[in-house]
Amino acid sequence: MAPVAAAWALVLTLAVASIGGSGAAERAAPACAVDVPSAKRIDCGYLGIGQPECEARACCWAPRDGAAWCFDPPGPASPYLVTGVDTSADGRTTTAALQLSAPQLPSLGKDFERLTATLALEAPARLRLRIAPAGGPARWEVPRDVLPRPEPDASLDPASALLSADAPAEGGPFYFGVARRAGGGRALLVFKPQYLEIGTALSPGTSLYGLGERTQRSGGLLLPRDGRRVALWASDTAAYAADQNLYGSHPLLVAVEPDGSSHGLLLVSSNAVEAQLNADSLVLRAVGGIIDLYVFAGPTPHDVTAQLQAVTGRPALPPLWALGFHQCRWGYRTVADLAAVLEGYAAAGLPLEALWSDIDWMDRFRNFVSDPERYPEEGLRALIDRLHGQGRRWVPIIDAGVAAAPGYIGYESGLRADAFVRGADGQPYLGQVWPGPAHWPDFLDAGVRAWWSERLQEMHQRLPFDGIWLDMNEPSSFCSGDVCKLRPSAQPPSNASAAAAAAAAATPLAATRRALRALAAPPPPAALHAIARAPAAPAAAAAASEAAATTSEAAARALRDLTSCALDCAPPRDDDPLSHPPYSVANGGGANAPLGSRTVPPTARHKSGALHYDAHNLFGHSGALATAAGVRAATGRRPFVLARSTFAGSGAHAAHWSGDNAADWDNLRWSVQGLLNSNLAGIALAGSDICGFQGDTNPELCTRWISAGAFYTFCRGHNAIGAAPQELYRWPDVAAAGRAALSARYRLLPYLYTQHWAASAAGGAVAMPLFFAAPGDAAARGASSQWLLGWSLLVSPVLQQGAGEVAAYFPAGSWYPLAALVDLGLQADGGAEAGAPPPKPAGAIGSAPGAAGAGPAAAGGGGKRAAADAGPAVVFGPATVSLPAPLTAPPPLHVRGGGVVPLQRAASTTAEARRTPVTLVVALPGPAAAGGDAGDALLPPFCAARARAAAAASGARAAASCGALYLDDGDSPDAIASPPPGAAAVWFSALTAADGGGGGGEGELVAEVEALGPAAGGGFGGFGGFGGFGGFGGFGGGAAEGLWYEAVVIAGLPPPPEGGGYSVSIAAGAGGGGGGGGGGGGGAEGERAAEWDGGARALRVGGLRLPVGRGFSLSWRRGPAVR
Repeated sequence: MAPVAAAWALVLTLAVASIGGSGAAERAAPACAVDVPSAKRIDCGYLGIGQPECEARACCWAPRDGAAWCFDPPGPASPYLVTGVDTSADGRTTTAALQLSAPQLPSLGKDFERLTATLALEAPARLRLRIAPAGGPARWEVPRDVLPRPEPDASLDPASALLSADAPAEGGPFYFGVARRAGGGRALLVFKPQYLEIGTALSPGTSLYGLGERTQRSGGLLLPRDGRRVALWASDTAAYAADQNLYGSHPLLVAVEPDGSSHGLLLVSSNAVEAQLNADSLVLRAVGGIIDLYVFAGPTPHDVTAQLQAVTGRPALPPLWALGFHQCRWGYRTVADLAAVLEGYAAAGLPLEALWSDIDWMDRFRNFVSDPERYPEEGLRALIDRLHGQGRRWVPIIDAGVAAAPGYIGYESGLRADAFVRGADGQPYLGQVWPGPAHWPDFLDAGVRAWWSERLQEMHQRLPFDGIWLDMNEPSSFCSGDVCKLRPSAQPPSNASAAAAAAAAATPLAATRRALRALAAPPPPAALHAIARAPAAPAAAAAASEAAATTSEAAARALRDLTSCALDCAPPRDDDPLSHPPYSVANGGGANAPLGSRTVPPTARHKSGALHYDAHNLFGHSGALATAAGVRAATGRRPFVLARSTFAGSGAHAAHWSGDNAADWDNLRWSVQGLLNSNLAGIALAGSDICGFQGDTNPELCTRWISAGAFYTFCRGHNAIGAAPQELYRWPDVAAAGRAALSARYRLLPYLYTQHWAASAAGGAVAMPLFFAAPGDAAARGASSQWLLGWSLLVSPVLQQGAGEVAAYFPAGSWYPLAALVDLGLQADGGAEAGAPPPKPAGAIGSAPGAAGAGPAAAGGGGKRAAADAGPAVVFGPATVSLPAPLTAPPPLHVRGGGVVPLQRAASTTAEARRTPVTLVVALPGPAAAGGDAGDALLPPFCAARARAAAAASGARAAASCGALYLDDGDSPDAIASPPPGAAAVWFSALTAADGGGGGGEGELVAEVEALGPAAGGGFGGFGGFGGFGGFGGFGGGAAEGLWYEAVVIAGLPPPPEGGGYSVSIAAGAGGGGGGGGGGGGGAEGERAAEWDGGARALRVGGLRLPVGRGFSLSWRRGPAVR
């Protein structure tokens, strides 16, 4: 592989040690130096180790605050020599044989003598490095049936690759170099059975992102380069515990250089992983497995994300209903409580898509079965049917732990299927979660995944859920220990017969089952619900009362009792290398907590023979895989799964929320990190518990939180038992803010759904950091309080208490306030109260005040707009602008020049909203960039090629803006690989003069229809060409049936000359035909009246009735007079 010049370089080092390690007697005295920098010290001891024991381990002792006091002596850069190099005939693969030349890091165990390193160019922008021992037993690798990965591109020409590798020479020390252009740096390597280390040199200006899941107290998204150690080990640690490893493990990094060029790394390891982020380097460590490292060339952050997803899987396309607003609470004690919440939202005129049930719904917290008294099956089924009749959904929780309760279907069928992970004693591992003693399914096994799917299908026959919330799947246990047993008080009575005692002794499982039968039914549900606050209580009053404080204290006591281990658990032996590996990652925020702390222990075994030590970080991912398959099999529709613990690739199967946050302002700010880091990791549907989970919220906090959270990709309100209820209708300001923000969200559903489709079809994120729009902008690289929702919408929420405005940063480009361009449902023209729920859709754009359809839901058309409250009519970036942010209004939302945003009318459910007319907002790059290279650079990547093709077909125009509208039935499975009947994409391209002349004063909007799925019903074949354009598409029936465009708003045009205006004409086909959507299309052709809005600096074309299923062209021209 010929070298090419390096914009960046990767440098690796590798160390390898055997289980058990070699003793100090086998080592020479270390060559220590007290001046070893803190960031270069590799911890050789544990918290509290003394100098004598440290030196007895042949390690160095040099106390220093903020660094390891006992550390390994520095070793050679590369302890392996290259004894042979082989390059494939096509030049894409290099294999090196490595021989140990000098032991390194002796405290971490013996080194492997021989390794094989394979460096393969798999795609133009992807290299894979695989290093494993040569010969001997196979090492643990992440199984491909759980995380499939692509085969190399067999047609790839290495000369066309964006990456090159500098392979080592035979006889020299091992290294490899990876570069984007010639002159690249080198990569070195170190490898031991329980210690693997790779490192890369970094320039001081490189910005790093990723390494989830954790909440950073400071710094936002940007990873600190101060030598701290970051552990990746799935842990049931609350999201409000800053600077600790949390629920998921995503060993990936995105690196952005000062000039904006970007690259990425993915270490495919499910072992405990640790990263050390230094001022001049990055070090990655793992405690087992092999080195399986992917390098992605970028060169943009979006490219890196898409390249990563090509390996791990692109984000799942969510069902449309998943994009609505969801309400949950731990503490809905009965079916009647759920019904009261449904009625509360309806009375307040607030959108509501789905009701969720926490563990309250279960019979003694056991999966798959409802509580016969509080949630009797008949009553719960009646509520589910009621929800379905309203176009709404029900999503229950299912926990990963299965109650070990004789007679319970989950337990009995699991034993028959041999479905559970086994402990060191060879029996199903016994731990404890909410139902008490519990086992954990072995989701790594395909047969067990099928068993889990069957349980969900059986449940769905009785209680037809629409999705599943998979919780406690790190896996979490309330106990720690290699082997846990019931306490003597729960064992069989001493007067049991001798035969029974002998049988119990001979079969440990039988003894456990007998003891479980003797165990009294646990009282947790009653204990918890005695302290749950009644949903009818006004939260504001309850939060201020002494009774509320007493209730919270009672809740805390009850929870402490429930989550305290009630089993007798044997701790691991001190010499057990799995529970006490030679190297301790910074589990627990640097506390080096044992890997078996409050989870299934490392010594547990899976059916394949794999140790949980190796597979732990895959448990949540494999469970999500099983649950998604079960939901699909049960419902026959596109699965929706919300998972707490995730891994690389989980976004292809599940959504994610940030877990247990707190009701305070810090956690509101930190929620932005969670949203964006999830999207960087390939989980496009993500969010946090709106208004906070733990503790009592307050009206201002909840108001600001729903205003921000309405623009998470996943939008759910949820809080904990014992805290004050916080449904949006409980305070007037919160209800007003909820109506405003959620109306805006529901108006944006076609845009948001299309952005999810684009990410699912071609890769990418949906919620993006600002540096995706401007990677070379230092301010954008450091921004963590705003985000891009899709490529064309900037969200700038208020995250500070008491603030009435927000200092918003705008990267380069033109940014237009959405609230000034279309009615977001904030203001009614017919005398209704501002912020009131939107009326049912009726009428069209341009209705007179007081007429039908003139209210908040009359999209894009007649009526007053909030231009005065939206800040400047246009912001030219880069710039920081202080924007007004009224308490009950949505946050400032700005459309970026270069995009086309489709909207529909607001409604109370997605089912209602998707049947309403469409408005298009066309945001031109602005006079400075119109028609030239600058404007072209601002095109969203997913539609840019289409827009450029449309411009080329026009002959004399350049692409200025683009967008799309994806349409399908909303929940067909496999919609990307096998689009359902009637599925289509409508591609929008705004074209202006190629020389930029006229500042965009002349141009056209072209809509092309691409039929993706087979036709549904009658249709037509499309239109012939016009004006140099090659022709429109058309398709029959399906998702576009009955839909039409009612308005087009074009921002970024120059004002008309004095006494002049804009002329607009539309070219479209004749009406009639089959599906196409909405009759009467023919009358929309020809010249149309247009309104210039000087305040918003936008041209409005209303009163349209163009069928969505047919292409069209809308042309505008600025001139002295308008007919």
